Amino acid sequence: KNIHMREQKKTKIIRSLIFMLINMFIFSTMLKKISNSSAKNYEYFFTFLILIFILLPVVNIHYLKSDSITTRKNKGFMVPCVPWIPCASLFINIILLTSIKYTTWISYSIWLLFGLLIYFL
Repeated sequence: KNIHMREQKKTKIIRSLIFMLINMFIFSTMLKKISNSSAKNYEYFFTFLILIFILLPVVNIHYLKSDSITTRKNKGFMVPCVPWIPCASLFINIILLTSIKYTTWISYSIWLLFGLLIYFL
């Protein structure tokens, strides 16, 4: 029974992280498109979408924390703001990565491939 509960917890966390990553990637690319285009006609629509994409991770985190599987019986050492600070830093990093020009990504990929060849050969 304990193994089954651990597996349930793992799959729930993995599903939740994948959902959050997809949500953050869509949100950051949407912010990039809004800032680059003249989207003045769709101002309310984009505001609504932004609110939805901000609320989805909050609901996702509460879903993870509220389940009886993920609650800890022994409240020993606890780090403050654990789901919020990593999610915020992940979101900021995704925004920064989506704002990089494609030529930078190409040169990064070439140098990464070169470094991997040196490392493994």
